[in-house]
Amino acid sequence: MQSCNEAIFNATNADGDPVIPKCFRAPGLSTSKYLLTACLEMDFPLVHGIICNEASKVLAAAKEWGIILNHDPSSDSGAVAAVPVYIAELRARGYYIVTVRISSKTT
Repeated sequence: MQSCNEAIFNATNADGDPVIPKCFRAPGLSTSKYLLTACLEMDFPLVHGIICNEASKVLAAAKEWGIILNHDPSSDSGAVAAVPVYIAELRARGYYIVTVRISSKTT
């Protein structure tokens, strides 16, 4: 994680305004005791949630502070069709839809 953070910092520092990651989301939302330990040692909140392209599965797994991971759905048109369905239903249930900001500028 440290080398990844350094790579992000270096890649975005060309203009003197680097991005500093503030939390960590593991590829595929995977977890392990080693990952959790590393996040705790680095004081990084671990972002976790569900990956899904079916509205019914998203709705069944929805919970307070839950995260739904959406990627570029170019290979899965079902994912695109599911989004407005589960957003409408989640709002009807009283949930708020927000974006998790993974990094911030240093200034």
